[in-house]
Amino acid sequence: MIDVAGYALMVGVGEFYLPAFVLALALGEIASGLVATLPPVVGAAAQLLSARGVRWLRSHKAWVLIMVGCQALSFVPLIVGAAIGTMPAWAVFLAASAYWTAGLGAGSAWSTLIATLVPRPMRATWFGRRQRVYQLWTLAGFVLGGVILGASAGSAATGDADRARVMWAFTGLFVLAALARGMSWVLLQRHDEPEPMPRGHRPVGWRELWKRLRARGDAARDVRLIAYMLAVSFAANFAAPYINPFVLSHMETGYVWYAVLIGTVMATKVVTLPACGRFAKRRGSTRLLVIGGIGMTPIGLMWMLSPSYGWLVGVQIYSGVVWGCYELAVWLLLLEHLKENERTSMVSWQLFFERCAIALGSLAGGWALHRADALGGRPPPEAYQAIFGVSTLLRLATLPLLWLVVARPRRDPAESAAVLRSPASAAVRLEERSPE
Repeated sequence: MIDVAGYALMVGVGEFYLPAFVLALALGEIASGLVATLPPVVGAAAQLLSARGVRWLRSHKAWVLIMVGCQALSFVPLIVGAAIGTMPAWAVFLAASAYWTAGLGAGSAWSTLIATLVPRPMRATWFGRRQRVYQLWTLAGFVLGGVILGASAGSAATGDADRARVMWAFTGLFVLAALARGMSWVLLQRHDEPEPMPRGHRPVGWRELWKRLRARGDAARDVRLIAYMLAVSFAANFAAPYINPFVLSHMETGYVWYAVLIGTVMATKVVTLPACGRFAKRRGSTRLLVIGGIGMTPIGLMWMLSPSYGWLVGVQIYSGVVWGCYELAVWLLLLEHLKENERTSMVSWQLFFERCAIALGSLAGGWALHRADALGGRPPPEAYQAIFGVSTLLRLATLPLLWLVVARPRRDPAESAAVLRSPASAAVRLEERSPE
């Protein structure tokens, strides 16, 4: 729990403000946008070697510690650049790529390590609480960063002195981010490792992924879950990145009310995630996924209905509830469906494809937003309404994939009888009935 607090604080004060740092360096709006989309794809591609790295070290914990240490060190060039007040674009992108490579590489191996530490009966409740801690400290870091940067800029017109104070503020934020991840490294180092290498540990190739996707029954459930997650990522990010300019440019809310609107989603997750964990424990992760998957479908339509600030705060509260259900459910189902000896490799593939889907969704939405404005320049409000509507249609299109994930595969009667008589099946049924 304290480890995830350190990780979340790093995200809130470091990762979230990297695009703003690029703007402060006067590297341009295009570079600011690309630094949030290109390095994650580069990092996701590089971390595909995680399964082989774990196999070489013969320890998931060792690989996690190396990657977490590298992620903390990735802030060093950013700290130096902020302290001296200048940094070339290529250096920022290189540091950001190192940050994402190390972070995603640690995540895939950590998913296997943590599964050996958290007993199956308590995973739903524990991970629900863990996600709550993550959202709380991410929100705290996000607010803290905004307060520090706002105080450093002052109210006067921006000049050289103001820019110097802003750069020192970024220096402090990046130092805090590195220290928070360093604290996370110390706590991860103290974790036990009951099973350094699951028996039969192996990487999974893309040809095998394709074969599983075309298979039937339980053999395809893990790949279909990942395929559904990718479809959701593409559909949501067709519009999600452009909520920021819509709120700031067309609603003219100002940065304070903008921060309140964005932070509402995180705050809602903080409140509701423990309840999501209890629901998953009692009713199952699959039902929680159905609530989140169906519930997120009309969010784009809700953004189209009214530009009223009060209405959009309500939309953000609703979004926090359904996205909290979705995120917790897919994580629990990944732990359930992925085999122990393949989990690191499969999570690596999932992270890679997910980052690609996010980038493609953002590019497709940006292209549509640009095409909607024939005259060029700032897109009109109608253009944003159009991409919100398309995002709604794309989310509707994910529902057949959701059905493939949650539908129980048909079994041959003789096979079903054999499974029900097995001791393993009896243990699972007992576990499902066990009280909280």
